[in-house]
Amino acid sequence: MWMGACASSIGTWMQVLAQSWLVLKLSDSPFLLGLDAFLGGIPIFLFSLVGGVVAYRIERRKVLLIVFGAIWLYDRSKGGFKAVKM
Repeated sequence: MWMGACASSIGTWMQVLAQSWLVLKLSDSPFLLGLDAFLGGIPIFLFSLVGGVVAYRIERRKVLLIVFGAIWLYDRSKGGFKAVKM
């Protein structure tokens, strides 16, 4: 399980770097780059307390599978939108 979490973290770092690079290349605006980083942190701020309660009450393996599955779906949908140029 630790190796999977490590691989997931590396993938997340790669995704954040690629998204930031894409925002900067498309907009050439440091303001929009900062706005993208700020907006990316809002879900962490909003859901960290709720996530702590859920993680405490539900088995860790189930929580990880659900969360990583949701992240996987989100990343694939972003890739699909990019592929069709939405």
